[in-house]
Amino acid sequence: MIYARSFSKTLSGSLRVGFIACAQEVANELADVKMLTSITTSQFTERLVYLMLVDGHYRKYLSRLHERLGETRLNVLRAFERMGLELFVEPADGMFVWARLPHVEDSLTLAEAAQRDGIMLAPGAVFRPHLERSPWMRFNVTACEDTRVQRWLQRQMASRAT
Repeated sequence: MIYARSFSKTLSGSLRVGFIACAQEVANELADVKMLTSITTSQFTERLVYLMLVDGHYRKYLSRLHERLGETRLNVLRAFERMGLELFVEPADGMFVWARLPHVEDSLTLAEAAQRDGIMLAPGAVFRPHLERSPWMRFNVTACEDTRVQRWLQRQMASRAT
């Protein structure tokens, strides 16, 4: 078994630092493949992450991040409820919320309309490609706290209510 993670979502996508937990033989083989395919990652970023881990800074940072993310998620959930979006389930944690606009059967058309207005939304069919269409969308709560996104969603709700 191999357990692989990165620090992309919590620190920065540009760091390109991660880790694996696996049997030593597997780690050796993966290290060889890594060296053949990408030479190496930045020693500076690897040492930076290492110091954050061993000094406890990363744990403290994650704690603050989870707290802020939780507040943001609750704010977005309240905003969605006020607007009348239907939640698939109210998540207890995480950075995504699945919801749908009433009377929208294909969220891809909604995502295309949003894109024309400079807003990026994720239609459900992207995550389940065997479905031709899906009314559900996956919303990133940090993006949806933006009042511009909320105003756009409110306009969509208003136009569908008439």
